[in-house]
Amino acid sequence: METFGERLRQLRGSQSQATFASLLGIPQVTLGNYERNRNQPRFELIKEICTRFEICPEWLLFGTGPMRPGGEDEPDRETRGASLPRKMEARCAALETQLCEVSKERRELSEENRRLHCEKAALLERNAELRESLARLESAYLAPNRNGPGANAG
Repeated sequence: METFGERLRQLRGSQSQATFASLLGIPQVTLGNYERNRNQPRFELIKEICTRFEICPEWLLFGTGPMRPGGEDEPDRETRGASLPRKMEARCAALETQLCEVSKERRELSEENRRLHCEKAALLERNAELRESLARLESAYLAPNRNGPGANAG
């Protein structure tokens, strides 16, 4: 790709100029002028393009280096022309699915925590009852022997 316009056209892929221009927030005519190398965009727009579409600025401006960070020179057929918002929608959908799973697991853990808390309370109550019972048995067992050994003899 020799010119900025050719690289911009490659980045646009199969999307219409109108769709791509609306993604960039510029008029379609302006995009057409960029693609025909009649005009050059301002730095802010170049930065926006590179950020939104994950493009290396060196590639877009000068045609050097890889198109995308990490060495991806050309997008695959499925993602060619796909906008970052579409990719973001897919990522958001995946994150929402994960969030639902985590929320479900959290609810299950909360329910188990409540159940264990109730079980703990019941066990503590039973422990207290057993201690009282043990104390009564010890006092009943030790009461006849309080007067010392052989107190019953006689």
